[in-house]
Amino acid sequence: MSDTILLGTRKGTVIVERNSSRWQARPIVHQGIPVCYAARDPRDGTLWASLDHGHWGPKLSRSRDGGTTWEDVLSLKYPEGARHIIQYLPTPDFDPEAPAGEPQYKDATVYKIWSIAFGPATQPGRLYAGTIPGGLFVSDDGGDSWELNRPLWNHESRGGDLFKGEATSTTHWGGTPASIDYGVFEPGIHSIVIDPRNADHLYVAVSSAGILETKNGGKTWVGRNKGMRVDYLPDPEAEWGHDPHFVTACRDQPDHVWQQNHFGVYYSDNGAQSWNKVSLPDAGVHFGFPIAVDAQDGRT
Repeated sequence: MSDTILLGTRKGTVIVERNSSRWQARPIVHQGIPVCYAARDPRDGTLWASLDHGHWGPKLSRSRDGGTTWEDVLSLKYPEGARHIIQYLPTPDFDPEAPAGEPQYKDATVYKIWSIAFGPATQPGRLYAGTIPGGLFVSDDGGDSWELNRPLWNHESRGGDLFKGEATSTTHWGGTPASIDYGVFEPGIHSIVIDPRNADHLYVAVSSAGILETKNGGKTWVGRNKGMRVDYLPDPEAEWGHDPHFVTACRDQPDHVWQQNHFGVYYSDNGAQSWNKVSLPDAGVHFGFPIAVDAQDGRT
């Protein structure tokens, strides 16, 4: 069991340590700044915090001395030409079956750095960051520089390659309420799962779109939403439009994947090829945001 807990809160970053008799919190850092995500890199012990600064915008902060001192790293930035189709918060009179009008576009900007993930020991500098409005960024130098994963950004499920011109398909990526504070309604990547057996095998979860998988290091992506339902869609079993809240996999049995969804808890024992709902609305474990799986037993 770890002797340190790292917490991201709306008031800053909290480090709680256990001594021989009790747990004790250190003085809070990043005081007064909402922290979207905080985590420790298991490879070298670096602490990371994603800051949602109201004035300076989203930032990543890191500590290489166990939290004693912190430094901001280079801000994530979308490349020139990155665009996305604007989403709108549905109104009470919204008709999901009404014909869609012509898409409207917006230059991409980082609203929130929503998640951080660390590569395996064989990739010592590899980090991932998931953002609103739905871009996955990759670093291979420990966070000193970042690059947008374009195949995911340009995926057909969200309109195709908008760097080249107009959308080639309809976007099926809806917005997340977590973006409303910024005056927008855009999708976000909140979960990044790396297969410990194969560094090129990843899952990402998007609210509200679904889960996507790559087996070639992000060169191509496919949806993995079979078995999931969205009760408010005209077609509840549509391929896209799902709202996973968090996704995680078992460390020792990584084909066992768990998902806390807006509409219940889902479980997969075949690497997200298909999902089964394992919760009941009246059982007390149904709606929620976090979920965890036993490191050794993928069924728990």
